[in-house]
Amino acid sequence: MKEPSVLSAIQVSADLHNSETRKREISGLLDALHEYNLAQGYILTMDSFGHEQIEGKEIIITPAWKYMLYPDLYP
Repeated sequence: MKEPSVLSAIQVSADLHNSETRKREISGLLDALHEYNLAQGYILTMDSFGHEQIEGKEIIITPAWKYMLYPDLYP
């Protein structure tokens, strides 16, 4: 039986305006990216946009609606 593979890591949060929430969501995502040796991950929110490089990993912050409507933009 073939081992399942992880292709992407996604965190979901209503918003990242609170610094503690932002820190928690990024930390959890970075843990997953390191664990599964992924180069990038996503944080889906209600309305936030952003792009960050942290610990050599790409963090893409985008509204959930955009992620779902335009899946080809998010490989």
